[in-house]
Amino acid sequence: MRMSRQPRESHGERGVTAQDILRTAGLDELARIFRVYGEEKRARVIAREIIAAREHAPLETTTQLARLVERVLGRKHGGIHPATRVFQALRIAVNDELGNLKQGLEAGTRLLKTGGVSLSFLSTRWKTACETIFVEKSTGCICPTDLPACACGRKEVLRNCDPETRHRGEAEVHGNPRARSAKLRVAEKL
Repeated sequence: MRMSRQPRESHGERGVTAQDILRTAGLDELARIFRVYGEEKRARVIAREIIAAREHAPLETTTQLARLVERVLGRKHGGIHPATRVFQALRIAVNDELGNLKQGLEAGTRLLKTGGVSLSFLSTRWKTACETIFVEKSTGCICPTDLPACACGRKEVLRNCDPETRHRGEAEVHGNPRARSAKLRVAEKL
């Protein structure tokens, strides 16, 4: 689930793995990961089943995890696999994707001369990183209105060009199934 193609040891870092999380995280932590990063409605039920299963034997493979989640949630024909959100949540947690997205948006904002685009692949990322940066950077002076002059020196850096999230079209999803969760927001650097 790591984004790096290299084994974690080759980077000189230990880093947490999905297997580490599944083996050691408590009920509340697992449920939080699945709910916040995967937007999984039945996060606590899944977490409870994982903890019960690991009392007998650790989850060793992705297939074991997928089957456990499918057993808990059931399987709908024609839709995405029921374990998709759980795998997404684990991937986000393992790679600190929200922290990295925030850093990337900060750096991108500094480097842009004009215009700016953020492509977010799920609403959690948008809510926690993109929106925070866009709102922060599109807000000027935050001093109390009773001050005679600005003391904070804060200036508006971005202008939100499109306050509504733009979703992908059916033709795009047909040509690129991974685009099904894509959402686009645009801000212009001032």
